[in-house]
Amino acid sequence: MYDNFYHLKAEPFRLSPDHHFCFNHQSYAKAKAYMQYAFERAEGFVMVTGRPGTGKSTLVNDLVDSLSSSGAKVAKLVSTQLEASDLLRMVAHSFGIQTETLDKATILQRLDKLLMSYHSDGRRALLIIDEAQDLSVSALEELRLLTNLQLNSQPLLQIFLLGQEELRALVQGPGMEQVQQRLVAACHLEQLKEDETKAYIIHRLEQVGWQGAPAISNAIYPVIYRFTAGIPRRINQICSRLFLHGSVEGSHKLGIEDARTVIAELQQEQLTFSDTITEIDFDVVDDYDDLTPEAALTNASPALESPPAETELDAVGGQASVEGALADDSAAPKSNAGCESQVLDVPDSETVDIDKPFSPAADTDRSIRDHVIVPLDRGQREALKEKLAAQTEALSTEQEGENVAISEKPFEVRKTGFSPAAGNDLGDVLINSPGKTVKSDTHWLPIIAIIVVLIVGLSIASIFVLRPKAIEPQVESVLKWLEVDSKSSNVTKPYDQ
Repeated sequence: MYDNFYHLKAEPFRLSPDHHFCFNHQSYAKAKAYMQYAFERAEGFVMVTGRPGTGKSTLVNDLVDSLSSSGAKVAKLVSTQLEASDLLRMVAHSFGIQTETLDKATILQRLDKLLMSYHSDGRRALLIIDEAQDLSVSALEELRLLTNLQLNSQPLLQIFLLGQEELRALVQGPGMEQVQQRLVAACHLEQLKEDETKAYIIHRLEQVGWQGAPAISNAIYPVIYRFTAGIPRRINQICSRLFLHGSVEGSHKLGIEDARTVIAELQQEQLTFSDTITEIDFDVVDDYDDLTPEAALTNASPALESPPAETELDAVGGQASVEGALADDSAAPKSNAGCESQVLDVPDSETVDIDKPFSPAADTDRSIRDHVIVPLDRGQREALKEKLAAQTEALSTEQEGENVAISEKPFEVRKTGFSPAAGNDLGDVLINSPGKTVKSDTHWLPIIAIIVVLIVGLSIASIFVLRPKAIEPQVESVLKWLEVDSKSSNVTKPYDQ
């Protein structure tokens, strides 16, 4: 569904194993090298373990595909919850032997004969057992006995065991020493690291012709890694739902809010995993990589259809930038030969993002075309040169005229007295109005009187503040004198009556 919406050749995030999408990360490449080495040894067991979804089946299918040219006969067994006798029948059936009415001895005889015929033809016989952790001890011992089939001291059958981490405990268990001794190689597939998660997603998208649509925010990859613990099958699951969500919404950009919505839906549907981190930080800013050249040209084409009719150039500062842009073709790099451009003068307050030249400004209504370089043909280039030369010449002539006019104008020097003014005469004095007369005589007497009063007042205040103890006896004597005078007046008053 979403592959058609985003014009992809196929669905890149299917859950079923597909070795055509194999991603050679560090652990995968190491496991594949071990298996190739063991196959060249042509003997014993090879054990590959890993958590569910880490790519064990993809690894084996990739190896089998690489062995197709060698003529090896490969049989694969998936059902492993069997006892020893049933497992033997399933192995024989995988190599094309009919075992419905045969007993165990006959089955072993026919299987031995078939393997010897392969050896005589120069063909290798390889048995791959998936989900080997479900084998019983008796079934695993039966497989060990099959590795004893030889011809001229050459083993006729090699066995690859694929399973989860429990397979290690099974092989290392009691009574499995003979199986351990026949292990040629053993490797463990690890989960993807955080940087490998992004590379894995982009690798699968590129296999189906992805060229940047939809654009994926770099903030999504850490969230996917934490949610999936780096397990490829889980990554496929969330990416498939994320792209489906984007196609339903008709979005050509997948950001952190889209990831939040998809993860919430998976949690609601109980499709999450118990061993993943539940606390995921969604409080990040989306960051998109640069657009591919095809996508950039597609997005820029509407802006280039209607270029501005006229470009306003600064008469002084813009002159140098335009002359630099209209320099000789020999001064330009060879890779841009024949490509001539018009450089637009953008104010400092409207800074253009160099990393995203095609993103519209956030706080302006100007068209996106104001932020791009508009190509000019040679005729427009010559016309722009002539127009610029005419503007420069007119500007020079105008400036010369102003200079001459200023030099010829006589300077009038007028002596102005800024005397104190009263009433409405102050404004006339400030603007040197000749229609008003200002009195020039100054009244000094009031000013002198004010100064004397201030000096006397400050002197008295300083006496009372600085020397209060020296004044207190005089004050007390004055008060006593007033009191005595008051009493004497009261005594003599009746006699006066």
